Amino acid sequence: MAPHKLGTALALLALCSLATCHAFSLKDVSALLGQKSTAAKTWQEIHAEKLDPELGRPVWWNETVMDVMAEEHVGRRSTLGLGDAAPVTVTFYSEPNMDCETGNGQCGYGTDANGDTDFVRNALYPLHVAAGNMDFLGGCGACGILTGPSGLSRGYVVTDVTDVIDDMGPRDWPPQGSHIDMCCNQFHEFQSLDKGKGIDCKNGGIFTGHWRRVPCQSLGYPDYPDNNVVIRIQAWNQYAKAVVPSRLSGVGEVAQVNFITEHSGFHQGHRVDGWGAWWSPNADLSGHGGVALEIILRDGSRVNFNKGANPFPLGDFATWQTGQLYNYEGNAS
Repeated sequence: MAPHKLGTALALLALCSLATCHAFSLKDVSALLGQKSTAAKTWQEIHAEKLDPELGRPVWWNETVMDVMAEEHVGRRSTLGLGDAAPVTVTFYSEPNMDCETGNGQCGYGTDANGDTDFVRNALYPLHVAAGNMDFLGGCGACGILTGPSGLSRGYVVTDVTDVIDDMGPRDWPPQGSHIDMCCNQFHEFQSLDKGKGIDCKNGGIFTGHWRRVPCQSLGYPDYPDNNVVIRIQAWNQYAKAVVPSRLSGVGEVAQVNFITEHSGFHQGHRVDGWGAWWSPNADLSGHGGVALEIILRDGSRVNFNKGANPFPLGDFATWQTGQLYNYEGNAS
């Protein structure tokens, strides 16, 4: 089953809307003038109805990590915590005309502002899957161990979303959409697709496995070859730019990215519509000096960077270009 695919045009329109855009052209769109969003408006949009009034903390808080009573609720929470597992329906999708091998899809790891890239396949997350119910199984950047019927286990990073249809019938738990979609060649390792003439990716396949959420740094090579966080730059024009954080430790999923500049301080960030892993500042930060990032993960932890002698490692916003890569040692705490 093919994952949901959002066009590059839609995502770039959303990115452009975060800053004033000039001389904008995309396919048949001749011009688009975006409006700057204020930090206050952004804060309201991001955090509206996100707090649990009884617990006094975000509803997305990772119960396994943060709740001392978590063991009472294992197997019934709306989000799998680190170490928790659930049955999942496993299918595959493959090229041509699908996104698995390249890593394209809604998270945006396999796409650049100027088109598709094979960055995911070649360098970032060679072992990746699409998740159905992302709220439950884990969203963009989340990590898990998939175990098949034979007992074979492999670690994967979520880089895309698939449909919320599974094959486990009516039940109270796990929630609907407990579905993992993976590349044909990876699926073949769990269930043979060789009918005597080599791997056949045309006829489909399905099995029930178990998906266990794990701290991302525990995956090791090839998805986590070292302790470095990777920041990739996206730039549509001089005003509309974004960062794509990846290889984050802990739960892996980003809840918020903020931008701190050398000369003007804190700027609230926005998630770019259409790309689950792209984040943009709320203004043109050109001329504000070097930029540092504040990255908050879904469980409330923050990514701590070892910046060395440079507290603003990304350089001035005006110098950002699509495809630039920054690698920094960082960990979640």
